[in-house]
Amino acid sequence: MKQYFKINNCEMMTAAIKILGINAALFWVWSDRLGPYNPALSTFLNDLAHDEMLSQQKLINAYNKQNKTRFDLKPDGIDRALDNACSEVEHFFVLNEEMEKNIILSVSKTLFDTFKFFQWADKTPDGTSAKEIFRQIAAYEKQHLDELKENIEHQIDFDIEDPSAITNPKETDYDDQQLFRALLVDNSSRGVLRY
Repeated sequence: MKQYFKINNCEMMTAAIKILGINAALFWVWSDRLGPYNPALSTFLNDLAHDEMLSQQKLINAYNKQNKTRFDLKPDGIDRALDNACSEVEHFFVLNEEMEKNIILSVSKTLFDTFKFFQWADKTPDGTSAKEIFRQIAAYEKQHLDELKENIEHQIDFDIEDPSAITNPKETDYDDQQLFRALLVDNSSRGVLRY
């Protein structure tokens, strides 16, 4: 049986809420950048951002109910994540196919790693009362990956089922501490995950 490191319900839900907030912010920036170049994909990313915010609100409501308090939603890490997501681009708006591919790869990695996080969160023993929400969010993230694949399969020839295999095949199998650290601790400094 896998060993899970200790994390309490409050910490698990806080991590999940922060991850969804950062994802939404990144999807909105990527949507804006793609707008003039690929309006259909831009709209898709805008819809993804809204879905992430809806999922985040479900978790906030569950957190508030469980803890009998109001979740203090601070934009921890969002500014840094957005700065990193745009720091190495020669132009804010997408101007060519390579810039578009880079955004698509970043989106697919974000969705894949978020799916893995919520899948992991659902399986942790002594888990949070939000396990059902975690399970739903994992399913949404997988659905979003499938929708992204449908939207781009005629444009780009790579397998986004496992986007981390594109850059480093060994990073697809996470141990629990690596996954949690990658998503919570390092996400804002790297523009969410390994970018």
